[in-house]
This record gives sequence, structure tokens and C-alpha cells, in this order.
Amino acid sequence: MKTVYGIKNPKFTDTETTHKYLTKKGIQGKDVYLKSVTDWGKVANGEVKIPAAVFFNRDGQQVEFRASAQECTNDITVFLENIDKISTLPVKEGITLNQLVQHIADNNGKPITIDSNADAIVFINWATYMGKLNKTVFEWTDIIQKIPDTDSNLKVDYYLLNFDLLKHWEDKHLLENNKK
Repeated sequence: MKTVYGIKNPKFTDTETTHKYLTKKGIQGKDVYLKSVTDWGKVANGEVKIPAAVFFNRDGQQVEFRASAQECTNDITVFLENIDKISTLPVKEGITLNQLVQHIADNNGKPITIDSNADAIVFINWATYMGKLNKTVFEWTDIIQKIPDTDSNLKVDYYLLNFDLLKHWEDKHLLENNKK
């Protein structure tokens, strides 16, 4: 199954390489990265998965976009088309926006600043080693970019949260030791 979808074993890379990957695929958005192996683990333990998307309302609370647990990730497309209802959705247990932002940085290692006027904040989670599975999550960026063209006054701020393992992580030895 991994071979069919082009999924590879994760290898250490750098933000320049991942940014080139996005450019090559024609994907637009603010690419952000986990700061360390420790941050990678904390975010993953906060039930942030790949490939997927995480949605926060203007109060920084993670919201449940699915009506039931049986709905699949492709239902994100339907949700995005109706994102103006984000303020009415139930809050999901798990990582808050403030908690997540503590674990991520821009491609220069600087903290990111969330637009305080945003009604919805979306993190589209991906990794170069996920192969063809990234196709669906990257399609979501197209939908988000079209939101201003609709009649909605909703302001959506979105980020491409990369889950690749980065060479510059000071604690990368924690993973390297596990590979031996």
C-alpha cells in the first residue's frame, strides 16, 4: 500500500527542500515547521495527524468539522465550502491554537503570528514523504484561496504545517538513536 501511494520512509531534510517541493507542486500558502523532535512528538500526541487539517475558531479553540466519527477526511472539502459556520461548531478536545503555535516556526525558525482578525485558522498538515496522499490536502488550499471570492465576509488564515524531519533540529539524535 505504501508503494502505491508513493509513501517513503521519512528522511531528514531542510526547509529549503520542502519549500521547493511546494513550489514544484504549485502549492501556495505559508509553510510552517515543527521546531524540534520534541515538538513533533507533542503535536502528534495532541492528535494532530498527517495528512489532515486542523481547524480553529477565532477564539483559538479547535473545532470538530465532522458531524460523526464515521465521516472521512474527504469531508473536509464539504466543510471548507461551508466554513462560514465555524463559529457554531462544537469545540474539540485536544490542542488549542496557542498550544500549537508554541511548537511551530516559519522557514527561518522565527515564531509565527496568527492574524487576530481571522475568523478561522486552518493548519493543513503534510510531509514530503507522504507521496500521493498529499494531493488531497493540497487541493484544500485551492478551496481556501477561493473563500474571499465568495459572498462570505469570513477571514480565513491558513498554514501548511510540515511534518518532515528537519536536519537542523538540535534534538534529532532522539530519532536517530531509535533508527539503529
